[in-house]
Amino acid sequence: LPPPPLGFSSNTRFDWITGSWLAKPIRSNAMRVAHDQFGWTMRETWQPFLQHEDILDGFAKSVFLPMALGFQSPAFSSICIGGRLIGIPKGHKPGVRPICIGNAWRRLFAKGLLARHRVALEAYILGQHPTV
Repeated sequence: LPPPPLGFSSNTRFDWITGSWLAKPIRSNAMRVAHDQFGWTMRETWQPFLQHEDILDGFAKSVFLPMALGFQSPAFSSICIGGRLIGIPKGHKPGVRPICIGNAWRRLFAKGLLARHRVALEAYILGQHPTV
């Protein structure tokens, strides 16, 4: 794996981004889901890494931790923001529904972050919503 970007230093706010953290969203994904533009799926492609905690930990520290801290090269950003555009028939209606399947790395990262902070986010959002 590539070294962290220049100027990067580990931050204790995100010390929970480890291989075991990364394994949870991998295991929770359903089998046979749509693959991204590179052919990666969130479960089948990542499944072999679950047996190697050191590889998952290295990937979490080298890729996802810098992402959490805002360090992302323009080249990597262009890969992560892309997606695979497909058309799904609308059934009995004419035309197709455009669907974009986002990058598996980004989806995995977002799912892990959301799982970690779901309770706090729900409390914040639901507490801010005006009662009618």
